Amino acid sequence: MEQGKLIELKGVSKSFGDRIILDNVDLTVVHGEALVIIGPSGTGKSTILRIMAGLLAPDSGEIYIKGKQRQGLAEDDPDPMRIAL
Repeated sequence: MEQGKLIELKGVSKSFGDRIILDNVDLTVVHGEALVIIGPSGTGKSTILRIMAGLLAPDSGEIYIKGKQRQGLAEDDPDPMRIAL
């Protein structure tokens, strides 16, 4: 794990039907950092949190939790990586 990185998203995209919610998003959350996600309704705030928590799969991109790449959903892993949101 790179020093201090807790959550990292690389090129994450998600759409629902024809509506693109997240488009190639890169995001890094570092240990000790406070992060606020704000925006109007329907802009992907809950979607990005659900993807980080492993409750929703992205259409493309990679998610890393404490340096370990998440594969599939949290419920699919016998030893899930737990994070609190």
